[in-house]
Amino acid sequence: MVRKLLFLILAGAFSMVGRAQQDGPSQSTHFMVNPFIINPALSGSEDNIDLKMGYRQQWAGIDGAPRTMYLSGHMPVGKPHTAQTHPGDYHNWCGVGFVAYQHSAGPLSETSVYGNFSYNLRLTKGSGYGWKHRDGLSLSMGMFLGMKNIGWNQEELTQIKTPGVQGEADYVALDVNPENAGSVLDGSFGAMLYYRNQYYLGISANQLFAGQMGFGDGNRLSPHFYLTAGAKWETQDDIYLLPSILTKKVFGAPWSIEANLRVDIKDRFFGGVSLRGGNSGSLSQPFNFDALGLMVGTQIEWKEGIHNFRRGKHSVAIQLFYSYDVPLSALAAQSSGGHEITCGFLLPAMFNERNAEDTWR
Repeated sequence: MVRKLLFLILAGAFSMVGRAQQDGPSQSTHFMVNPFIINPALSGSEDNIDLKMGYRQQWAGIDGAPRTMYLSGHMPVGKPHTAQTHPGDYHNWCGVGFVAYQHSAGPLSETSVYGNFSYNLRLTKGSGYGWKHRDGLSLSMGMFLGMKNIGWNQEELTQIKTPGVQGEADYVALDVNPENAGSVLDGSFGAMLYYRNQYYLGISANQLFAGQMGFGDGNRLSPHFYLTAGAKWETQDDIYLLPSILTKKVFGAPWSIEANLRVDIKDRFFGGVSLRGGNSGSLSQPFNFDALGLMVGTQIEWKEGIHNFRRGKHSVAIQLFYSYDVPLSALAAQSSGGHEITCGFLLPAMFNERNAEDTWR
């Protein structure tokens, strides 16, 4: 019965919204550690090459529940190393990257691959030197461009019968047109405004081309819109609080909001909590909570020494994050929750080097 109801929910969502599922890895508790997957403006924003791969199992215990796997990477091009940046410098630089993911929900599947480019603008002067350097106001703009392939398992579709009717021989009517299956061109745009390495505000829009999908002649992919904001506060030496908020909106579907709090301890240990909810569409209860996410993580570094750091080189690091989503909606009676794991690699990037001794004297 749960499987049948899940498939009915999915089928109704396709008919009303015209989208295959949540836009790939955007439904992710690990937005706290990899916001690049929903905003292409973030590529090249760090002083390293950032590679991440993740897996998410949503609604564990329900047959056919959504699953997502992804691989992402980005790096700066022409960026001055933070420790070598003079406060009066107005360095602009580029970022390049990619995202690839595979998402499935019941009989439906989606595979997408995107290339990425961003441009970062330093708008005002920074302050301080070396470890104490703080950027001024910066603006980053970026885009994803790639292909999205949408398909389904026809054998599983023919197993979906009308629930609650004994001996019912008819199948649920899904408006599926095999001629519309295949790949569509897809793109995203994003912008991020930073201030003093402490505050940021971002907007992004995914599935901008609204390509035809293989679920009926009238259905197209709907754009997804995101608004993000966050901060990074140092409470004491090498211990940081990173609150953030993520708001999502798809035309024809209720809006949702996600509040996050991440704690970093000496860049070695991480913890986080996330509360997700949204507009239920009911006048009696206009807002409901969907899930509570709990995250832990760690980072292992191989340092290269202060001499190499002065030359603009970073350490190599491996990151590992795990989160568990506690369901708060009606699905709690059927699902044991959600699981997500992310593995990250931070590698040295090439920088526009300058004589750092002027900074370190």
